[in-house]
Amino acid sequence: MIEFRKKNISLRLVLFCTVWTSIFVATVSCRAKNTAVNSDPETVVMADAKWKSTSISVCWEFVSDATATFRNKIRETVNTAFKNTALRFSGWQVCPKIGQVNMRVFIYDDPGSKANPEFLALRASLREETPGHPRVRFRASQMSGQRAGIILSMTGEKAIPFFINMLNSLSPQGRMNLLVSSSLHEFGHAIGLRHEDAHPEALCPQFDEDMEAGDEKIGPWNKTSFMERCFYRNYDYEKGLVWPNELDIQGINTLYKK
Repeated sequence: MIEFRKKNISLRLVLFCTVWTSIFVATVSCRAKNTAVNSDPETVVMADAKWKSTSISVCWEFVSDATATFRNKIRETVNTAFKNTALRFSGWQVCPKIGQVNMRVFIYDDPGSKANPEFLALRASLREETPGHPRVRFRASQMSGQRAGIILSMTGEKAIPFFINMLNSLSPQGRMNLLVSSSLHEFGHAIGLRHEDAHPEALCPQFDEDMEAGDEKIGPWNKTSFMERCFYRNYDYEKGLVWPNELDIQGINTLYKK
């Protein structure tokens, strides 16, 4: 998510204007598309977090055989989810020690890297209460080149209890759908989208959030957005993934001027 855990961080397509002031998943064959009634683009725009280029490089902080299937699913899902937008994601290799990559992705619970001292050191540097929870650590374009800008999970290790309980209630396929969907949600944050809960028209008291100074909303509340927590936290992951719906795509393209 990031999950931006602050009250003021919303799951909405965040079109970043001038200063970002604020911060879930198997194969394409089981894709479950969301539908929307309103044809107007929706999004809440975060200030100054929009990427300057629509070509965004991505890398993995560590790679191992244990994460190969998961990494491939994430890459395929992200590229498919945003194929009708102006954005293109490239690279997807191990992160270089020298040289800048826009989005550096860290799989917190990679079992194949736990004997690597550098992996353990990066884990130890994440001092949040639930450091393994899927999230973004920086605000969209501000993460460029930053270590572990996006945190993803394969098992829910050291994630928030809600996420762990959801995983434990699902079949193996459902678990994978949740994990991949949560990853896609985090990439939504990484391109500048807020939680949809921040929209002034949102009807989700459980995750009520406010827009912050510099944020901008376009169009109506998108209640089935992949950035709307009331929707994705109650979604049946045995059915498939949570994908961006048409309003999400419109909002992203409005932000990036496709």
